Amino acid sequence: MVRFSCQMGNLTSLDISNRESLAESPLLDFSRLENLKKLRLSHLKGLTEMSGLGELGYLAELDIRYCDSLEMIGSLSESKRLKKISIMECSKLREIRGLNKLFLASIQIEGCGSVGNIDELKKRCVWGSFDELEVENNAD
Repeated sequence: MVRFSCQMGNLTSLDISNRESLAESPLLDFSRLENLKKLRLSHLKGLTEMSGLGELGYLAELDIRYCDSLEMIGSLSESKRLKKISIMECSKLREIRGLNKLFLASIQIEGCGSVGNIDELKKRCVWGSFDELEVENNAD
């Protein structure tokens, strides 16, 4: 597990892309980055799970791409300021916890596995909960 230190607590934006040292870590814990507003992860092939996102009260934008082994994103239910989620080409993704409790402006999920709560998101889109909902090429 990679846990980010409290010395990084003042970060507002974090981009972790193509990092060999993190690519083999199965779990990333973001709970100590309480001021983070924007998080972008890409090409972390060994990452299977993310935790601590629900503790990021200022997180507004989450962008995850090409994390081929990612299966679960920990609870987002307390990320009340989260407005935009983009998750692309995470073929093994099965669960995004707490997504149904958020009031998001934009969700884009493409090329991912069978995410269990996609049907609930589609229903909320019909009710006008989102400005944009794009879900494509996801397995059933």
